[in-house]
Amino acid sequence: MALSDAALTDRTNALLTNFTQHSFKAHDLKAAVPLRSTNNYNSQHTENFTRFTQDATNMTGMTAQSDSGLVMDPEDKERAVEDLQGFKDFVSTLKFAYLESNIKLQFVAHITDKDGPKIISLEDNDKLEKERLQSKAELKEKKRRAGELEGLIRAEAESLDNRLQQTEQDAMTAANLLRECEAMEAEIAMLKNKRSATERITIDESLVLQDEQLNKMAQIGPKTAAATEKISATKSNIKKHKAMYEKLEGQKKEMNKEQADRELKGTRDERAEEACRWITNATALYSSLLGIRSAYALGSPPTEMIIEYERTEGDSRTLSIKFGRDGKMRDAELVHSNIDIQDLVQAYLPSQDLRALVQEVRARIVR
Repeated sequence: MALSDAALTDRTNALLTNFTQHSFKAHDLKAAVPLRSTNNYNSQHTENFTRFTQDATNMTGMTAQSDSGLVMDPEDKERAVEDLQGFKDFVSTLKFAYLESNIKLQFVAHITDKDGPKIISLEDNDKLEKERLQSKAELKEKKRRAGELEGLIRAEAESLDNRLQQTEQDAMTAANLLRECEAMEAEIAMLKNKRSATERITIDESLVLQDEQLNKMAQIGPKTAAATEKISATKSNIKKHKAMYEKLEGQKKEMNKEQADRELKGTRDERAEEACRWITNATALYSSLLGIRSAYALGSPPTEMIIEYERTEGDSRTLSIKFGRDGKMRDAELVHSNIDIQDLVQAYLPSQDLRALVQEVRARIVR
C-alpha cells in the first residue's frame, strides 16, 4: 500500500514539475507590452491583469484604476493561442494520470486487503447483469409511458386551450351584450325622464302606433316609386327641352344678328314680312271657310281653348276645348248650347285630332 502511494505521488510530482518548468511565450508577451503608467498611485498598488478567453480571441490588460486595455498584434495572439493549447494538453495528461493511478491504487487495495481479495463470482456478475437489463427494460417502459402521458397531456392541453378560447370569446360576447343592456337601460331611463307620467304610453298603445306608422310607410312606398318615375321622366323632358331651348337660342342669336345687319343697312326683312302676310291670309281664309270668328287660349300654360263659330250674321256658337297639363285634349263642349257633341269628342279624343273635331263641330252647327 505504501509503495503504491509513493508511486502515485512520484508520478504526480513529476507531471507538476514538468508543467511548472514549461516555458510559456505569454511571459514574453507580458514583458514586451508596456502598461499605462499611473502617477496618482504608488507602484506597489498597481496590478496588471492579463485575461485569456476560452478561444483566445481577446486579450485585455487592465490596471486597478483604469479600463484601458493592451493592444495586441496578430503574432501576440498566435502565441497566446499556443500557450493556451499547451495548458489544455498538460491538464488533460494530468487528469488521465490521476485516474490511472487511482484505479491501480484501488486494485492493489483489493489484493492486499487483510480480509482477502474481493472476488466477484460469475453468478453475482450474471445477477448484476440481469438486474441491469431489468432496470433498463423498466426504464424503457417508463419512458414509453412518459411519452404516452405526454401525448395525453398535450391533447388535453389543446382541448383545454380550445375551451379556454371559446370561453374567452363567450365572455367577450357576454360583456358586449351586458354593455348593450346597460346602454338600453340608460336610454329607457332618459326617455322616462323626458316624458311625464301622463305623456307615457303603454306597450299596447306603442304597438298600435307602430302599426299605423307601418301602414303610412306602406302607403308612402308606392308614392315614392311613382315620384321617382316622374322625376326620371321630368329629367328626360328637361334634357329634351334644354336641347330645344339651346337650338332656339341659337336661332334667336342668328335672327338678332340678321336684324342688326338689316338695321345697319336700312333694309327690311322681306322674307319675314312675306311669311307674316301668308300666315295672316291663310288664317283669314281658314277662318272664313270654317266660319270661325275668333280663337284664343286661356291660362298659362294653356288649359282651355275658345273658338267662336259664326253661324249666321249675329248668330254665333262658342266651342270650349279643355287641355290637361301634358297638353293633350281632355274634353270639349259647346257653351250655352243644347247641341250635343260628346259623340264627336269621344271619337276624336283617342287620336287627339283637334282639326277634325273643329271641322265636325262646324258641320253639325251649320245643319
